[in-house]
Amino acid sequence: MELFDCVVVGGGAAGIGLGSLLQELNVKRFGIFERASVGASFRMWPKEMRMINSG
Repeated sequence: MELFDCVVVGGGAAGIGLGSLLQELNVKRFGIFERASVGASFRMWPKEMRMINSG
């Protein structure tokens, strides 16, 4: 059984942003959980908004 200091539910823009912040804060044990795949919501953004991510 794995134990986490923090669990992020949702791997969209806010979840990924929070994961980045947790890394900056040196939180070692956290998980980001998403129903589909992490970052899936980015791929659904309109093409003109994709300049802010790698998709």
